[in-house]
Amino acid sequence: MAAAGDDLNTILEGLQGRNGVVASTVISREGMPIASDLPERVDLDILALRTAFMQ
Repeated sequence: MAAAGDDLNTILEGLQGRNGVVASTVISREGMPIASDLPERVDLDILALRTAFMQ
């Protein structure tokens, strides 16, 4: 999936509330956050653990 800027915001908005999923971050295949509506200060280790258990 290649997306940037407004496309990422559209993806986040489209995922929120669908099938009980609330997306707050888009993670690349390499595991890097590429878009987020989380606060600026986020513990990325905790985020990675939460993301791993959501898959």
